[in-house]
Amino acid sequence: MAWWDTSLLPANDLREDIERKFSEAKAIIVIWTPECVGSRWVHSAAEHGDRDGKLINTRTPDFHPRRIPRSFNQTDAIELGGARRSLRR
Repeated sequence: MAWWDTSLLPANDLREDIERKFSEAKAIIVIWTPECVGSRWVHSAAEHGDRDGKLINTRTPDFHPRRIPRSFNQTDAIELGGARRSLRR
């Protein structure tokens, strides 16, 4: 099952919902892109995944692996060919 944070409702306690989803997850997949590398929300998800041993780094073809923030680049990042096109549909 995949959980997208777009399903969160503003009335919910976001921190509680996010913490619960992270603890329930078997893996936290981060897709590194030029647009998200500076996002504190993406960094937060990566930190949770890394801390719990659940982080799977992926990247779009236009994002060089050396641009993954130093604290998360200890593992290989899987290149997702065509992922950006799929996400835009």
